[in-house]
Amino acid sequence: MRISLIAILAAVTVMMAVPAFADLQNVEVGGSLRIRGNWYTQEATGGPGFMDAGTSSRSVEQRTTISVTADFTNDTSAVIEIDSYDVWGEDTNTPGYGVGVARTGADVSLYQGYLQMREAWGRPLTLTIGRQEVMFGSEWLVGNGDTAAAFTGLSYDGVTATYDYDSGTVTALWLMIADSNAGGMPGAIGGGEDNDVALYGLYGSYTGHENHTIDAYWLFLRDGTLDSLDIHTLGLRGAGNIDAWDYEAEIAFQTGDEPAGMPDVSAWALNLEVGYSFDANYNPRVFLGVAFFEGADGGDMAFNRLFSDWEYSEFLSNGDISNTLIFRGGVGFQPRENIGIDVLLSWFEEDEEAGGTDDDIGVELGLYLTYDYSEDVSFSVGWAHFFADNDTTDGFMVAGSGTAAAGGDDDDADYLFIETGISF
Repeated sequence: MRISLIAILAAVTVMMAVPAFADLQNVEVGGSLRIRGNWYTQEATGGPGFMDAGTSSRSVEQRTTISVTADFTNDTSAVIEIDSYDVWGEDTNTPGYGVGVARTGADVSLYQGYLQMREAWGRPLTLTIGRQEVMFGSEWLVGNGDTAAAFTGLSYDGVTATYDYDSGTVTALWLMIADSNAGGMPGAIGGGEDNDVALYGLYGSYTGHENHTIDAYWLFLRDGTLDSLDIHTLGLRGAGNIDAWDYEAEIAFQTGDEPAGMPDVSAWALNLEVGYSFDANYNPRVFLGVAFFEGADGGDMAFNRLFSDWEYSEFLSNGDISNTLIFRGGVGFQPRENIGIDVLLSWFEEDEEAGGTDDDIGVELGLYLTYDYSEDVSFSVGWAHFFADNDTTDGFMVAGSGTAAAGGDDDDADYLFIETGISF
């Protein structure tokens, strides 16, 4: 939904000026600013021409948010959050020089706008209606899209209802991903709800054991734009810590109905990470992990990552890597209370080969440093190097849940970023 900044500010002003009879109790204003400079030695996007020699790119991205939360009586609140995502040099205020790009219109969006009722009807029920962020577990399948580069954010239009009981929660959701009647779909798609894209689900979390969480869920994605492609995702997750050990484990299976002529819906995926924190100077922690996303084999579709916020690589994909076996490991430590250093090593192998006979994609090494200047201001810098293997020449399918093939040179690639941000 694109609306003008003036209209949004007017709505916020009205909400803040609610007369006393509306029982307005409290108003909070917040926001954030995040700026990140990205530099690639090659166009390492995972698409056609992946790692072609002699190419490079650089950009600075910025995301700005402003939010207003109004609390009313009866445990009711309203939230309005606007945001703007831009790349420096695009849609600027400096067209007079002759080369600048002038503003083309409103670039401010309604990121969140919802009504929330807590303890609804005297029950331990939280009802949220409107555009909202939705995050489950570690955001392995459903997240808010703010990890790594291209942090545009991700919110959903719909309704969520969370029931709290003594040892956990159960959340039911109905989210409209795309409405064919809203004018946002391609013109070739006819109207009517049969052409909508929607996400339904149930997500339960059990926290009855101290320091441990067990989740079980069912997510149903119905894509009417693909002649009613139905994907059911059933999953289990466990996370927690035992003394100095910590773990994150999740497994999911997808099945469903597919339109005639399309591959069957049948794929599974897993994510496992185990870490150990040493009681020593600099608080070192080491971890090992493995992830697997089944690929398309000609008869079945590759595992669909849905709306994941997990980034396994700076080069191969942007939250939707699939058809891949990944082994990971790393170490992190804090030389000072406000400084953190992480070293990561990941190895990637293709599940179902798209070309040639070599399924080794490559190895990625990453070095990351974070510095908390204050409670609100932070800085981070990172460097990653991709050691490309033979499969980058043969062609491989990892982006877009295994639907996009890529091939090119097997030259290595580098990525460097510098980021700063503030939240209030």
